[in-house]
Formats: sequence, C-alpha cells, structure tokens
Amino acid sequence: GIKKCENDYGPYDGNLYETLLFKNNKVSTSAATVKKETLIDSGCFSEDRSIISVEDYDLWIRLSVKGKFFHIPEILGQYIVESDGDNISCSLLKHSEAYLSVGLKNLAVWGEAYPNNDKVINKRISDLYFNAAMIVANAGWKNIFHYIIASIKIHPYNPKPYLIIPALIEKKIKDRKHHY
Repeated sequence: GIKKCENDYGPYDGNLYETLLFKNNKVSTSAATVKKETLIDSGCFSEDRSIISVEDYDLWIRLSVKGKFFHIPEILGQYIVESDGDNISCSLLKHSEAYLSVGLKNLAVWGEAYPNNDKVINKRISDLYFNAAMIVANAGWKNIFHYIIASIKIHPYNPKPYLIIPALIEKKIKDRKHHY
C-alpha cells in the first residue's frame, strides 16, 4: 500500500551534534538547505555502500560539527512510503545495518574527543541496537532478537530492550498458532 507521511523533527535543543549522536536523526533531507561551499567542504553525501539509506544522517553529523542549524517550525513537505512485503523486509534490514554503521562510527569519533565516557557511550550503543530492533520490527520478529540481545549485552541496565521482550514473546506465540 501507499502511505503519506509527515514529520516535524525540531526544534533542536542546544548542541545538534550531540542531539544527532544521542537522540537520532533530527534533520529532514527534503526540508534542509545547505550552502554549496559548506556541503562541498564537508565531503557531500557519502557514497559508502554500507550506509545506504542513512547517508543524510552521516552528513548532518559531519555538518553539525562545522556550523549551526536552524529549525523552521512548519511542515515543509510530505513523503510517500510504498510497501510490497519482501522488498520492505530486505530494505529494513539494510537500513538497520546502515543506521548502526553511522551511529557506531560517529560515537567512536566522539569517544576519542571526549574520553572516559564509557558508560554514556555504552548506553548509546545499547540504544542504537534497540532502535535497530525497532526498525526491523516490521520485517518480522526473528530479525529483532539479534539486536535486542546485543543491546542487553552492551548495557544490561538499559530498560528499553527488556520492555519489548514480552511483546516479542506474545507475537512469537501468535505466529506459531497461525502455522498449526
């Protein structure tokens, strides 16, 4: 089916660089305007195949280190999501891996600039894996467990992955009932 979507990502509080690192992407590509020189100086969108679907997130992180962002509190556009079963599952899995790649890479850079923040970094890595689980949730329950387990291993005191486990078990039971 086809679904029209709108998102309002702002406003930004304080340091957008850390907001992007610790709270996810808050910039819409279709609603962003960047000076050409600034875009070129930052290296433009990455062509790294491992981050396909999150190239914008990677770019916003790099740009947020170099300058300020301003939020216009209006919805400036819409986008359409089309789903056809198999393709959406495959693309969600790729998107979750790309999302993790950008998040982990940039957290490593932040960790070098701000050493001795292992607890903060581990909590965020755990959140990244949890968020990846939520991304693949629409691709089927079996894909979620890998990310939930990784989230718990990295930060056992993060409550988020534990909160989703009962729903996953319930879904697994329902799925089994439909197969018999």
